[in-house]
Amino acid sequence: MRYCIDSLRHHIKNAENTWHYDSYKWYAKGFRYPIFETMQSGFIINNTLSTRYNRSYSLMPENQKYEFEDAINEQIREEIEFEKQIKYSKKQADSQDKNNINFNYNYHISNNSDLTIEYYSEEAQEVNIYINHITGYNLWHKSSISNSSVSTSHYNMAMLRPGCYILSIVFNGKIYNQTIQKL
Repeated sequence: MRYCIDSLRHHIKNAENTWHYDSYKWYAKGFRYPIFETMQSGFIINNTLSTRYNRSYSLMPENQKYEFEDAINEQIREEIEFEKQIKYSKKQADSQDKNNINFNYNYHISNNSDLTIEYYSEEAQEVNIYINHITGYNLWHKSSISNSSVSTSHYNMAMLRPGCYILSIVFNGKIYNQTIQKL
């Protein structure tokens, strides 16, 4: 039996059963092959999709780098990496310029649960001290200006339960975190 284009359209349009196929592919820049590929096929019977076949594949970027020789995409990946290094080096240079101030701190918890925090900086800068529960809940905050000598802050931990807490000190854009143990 021979079909012409018009008769094929007629059979497709009026057919009760139709084959349906979907394919989805996710790519990453600089890689020729998809990282993830999902395929689904089935029949459409009376306007209802009946799935018969599902498949998903993955080919991670680290596997694509070594299994396939691909000079064009390798060059794209090298350019992306070079751009990342330039951005990182600019960010490092900016942070070094503004964060060259020397800062040191020390803490001590006495037998009667008094937390003493001593800190020193070469220049007067704002210092924010936080005590947080291990879940991230902020229990105490103190903001002060450090001077060129040793500064001290005190916090009475007597009302806190025994356990781990996080001491966070923010100085000149840097965050210093220390886990402290209340017995």
